[in-house]
Amino acid sequence: VHQVVLTQTAIAHSLVPFAIYAAAMAAIFEEGGRYLAFRTILKNRTPRKEEALMAGAGHGGMEVLLIFTVGMVVNLYYALVLYRGGGASLLGTMGGEVPSLAETIFSALTYTAPLAFLVGLFERMVAMVLHLSFALFVWLSVQQKRKMYLGISLGIHFVVDFVAVLLSRSGVSILLIELVVALMAAGAFYWALQESRRWEAVENKEATADLLPID
Repeated sequence: VHQVVLTQTAIAHSLVPFAIYAAAMAAIFEEGGRYLAFRTILKNRTPRKEEALMAGAGHGGMEVLLIFTVGMVVNLYYALVLYRGGGASLLGTMGGEVPSLAETIFSALTYTAPLAFLVGLFERMVAMVLHLSFALFVWLSVQQKRKMYLGISLGIHFVVDFVAVLLSRSGVSILLIELVVALMAAGAFYWALQESRRWEAVENKEATADLLPID
C-alpha cells in the first residue's frame, strides 16, 4: 500500500494529506490488529483490565526493544568506534550505500547534544502510555460488544499521529512535539482508565445482585 500511495501519488509531497494518510494507516492497522487479538488469541486470557493493560505493555515493550534499544546499541557501537579513532577504517570496509549511512550516524553522534538522545527514551515512555490506553479501549469494545470504544481508540490514535506528523514536518521543536503528545497520552490514559473502572463497577454490582437471596 505504501509503495503505491507514496510513489504513484502526490501525497508524499503534500503536508496535510501525508499526515492524514500516515495517521490513518497506523491507526487502522494497529488498532485493527489489536482488536483481532482481543477477539481471538486473547479472548479468554483478558477477563480483567489488568490483563488488558499487560497486553498493551507487551506491545509497547516490544517497540521499546526493537526500536529504541536496538538503535541505542548501534549508536553505542559507533560511538565507541569514533572514540577509538576507528571511523575511517570502518568506513573503508563498507560497500554500497552503507558508508553514507554510517557517515550520517557519525555526524549525528558527533554534533548532537548528549541529552538529546534521552528524548528517544521519553518518546518510548509516552508511546507505552498510549499503548496501554488503546489496549483498554479495545478491550472494552470486545468485553461490552460495543464498537464505540474501538472507534475511540482509532480516533485517538489517528489524532495523536496526525498532530505528531504535522508538527514534525512543520519544523516544530522535537521537545515541543513530545510535550504535546505526552499531554494527549495522559488524557487518553485517564479517560480509558475511568471507562474501564466504571464498567467493572457495573459488572461487580450486577454480580452482587445475582448473589442476593430472593424473598
